[in-house]
Amino acid sequence: MSFNIIESMSMYVFYIVTLSVCINIIEFLPNNNRYVDWINIHAMKLFSLHCPSIFLILYFCTGDACWYKYIGGALMCWCIWDGGRSALNWKMNWYTILMINAHHLGPVIAFLYQTNEHVWLNATLFSWVWFPHSWTIFSYLPKNITQSIIFRRFKEYGYTSISIYLVWNYFQSYPVGYNYQTLAVFLQFLGRNLVANNWLNITWLGSYELPGVFTAMMTNYFGYYYGGIYCFIIITIVVCCVKIYYKIFPATIFPEKVTLNDNMKKFLNNYPKGIKDDPIKLQKGLDWLNGQSWAKNYPMLIAASEGNDEKIDQLMAGGLSPDIGIKEWYNSKPIGFAAAFGNVDTLIKLILLNCNPFEKYENSTMTQMSYAYNNGPKFIKEFIDQLCIEQYKITPKLNKLLKPKKTKVL
Repeated sequence: MSFNIIESMSMYVFYIVTLSVCINIIEFLPNNNRYVDWINIHAMKLFSLHCPSIFLILYFCTGDACWYKYIGGALMCWCIWDGGRSALNWKMNWYTILMINAHHLGPVIAFLYQTNEHVWLNATLFSWVWFPHSWTIFSYLPKNITQSIIFRRFKEYGYTSISIYLVWNYFQSYPVGYNYQTLAVFLQFLGRNLVANNWLNITWLGSYELPGVFTAMMTNYFGYYYGGIYCFIIITIVVCCVKIYYKIFPATIFPEKVTLNDNMKKFLNNYPKGIKDDPIKLQKGLDWLNGQSWAKNYPMLIAASEGNDEKIDQLMAGGLSPDIGIKEWYNSKPIGFAAAFGNVDTLIKLILLNCNPFEKYENSTMTQMSYAYNNGPKFIKEFIDQLCIEQYKITPKLNKLLKPKKTKVL
């Protein structure tokens, strides 16, 4: 009897934790809360633990009646949802959050419905899908290796090839149909590809993995002959529609850096001054920032977020770099916060101080401008578009080589 009570309590813990992190519980907690501060400080560590946590929980925490199954499941959900932390607001980003949750629910569904015979295939497939979150392990290799094109391509397409094989092998054992396996894999890859239009933004994801996974599922359901024909037709139609769309609505692609020649400086110096976000919205953002325990350690970050150019000059006179990285927040830079908070004048000032607005985070496709471009005020997006146009005037050969494509990557 006591065992049944413990099992029931552990099951309630699992569902309460899963629901809490799924709705981004941190959004409803005060900013100066110790839990919120701890999550923000250790966010990148949690992010890198997604893959191993899914493998360990799916493989070891199974069974029909065992309390540790649900405790383990609660830990897995807490980890892959980063403790309920999100930089997104439900009202403004409901679709993005919905797709993130769809992606996360893949391993959760497998966890809830698997039997002991399923653990190996579930653990290997679903943890491998999340392996890119652990690519920080490559940071221990020499930078001349990790930053080389050959290594990046080998990492991306080698990973993708294994993903396609694992999906194909998975459905050799569990045919596509009305079962939990099909739903779990479908949600896993649906959310992964649709969140922030990743299938259009990440080359190896949209051009290789997605068609490969789709083909593996279609050929399993319809057979190799008809499945292959259907895949060819559907993929051809999708590719044609995408190319036509981008022909009509070409989008901005971020350059690697800004070249500060005379023409670029003229553009920046002559850009309209005094453009700022709504004061109420700006203050709300500043209240959030000031509520983070680590923010006080970065006065340059606060000055850039406030749009306080005089304070930036004072801090620089004191020897503080305007390009300092914030290790507690994905190694972001003040220039990224200036853009996210809608401070165009400060953004321009930092660019003129040789801060690179298009610097990528380590082991990420995101740049310092990505969040502001996708979620910031309209005038910030317009400025970034114009900045890219001016940069490609300086590097026309590079512009000619790069086909227009979206840059909305989270």
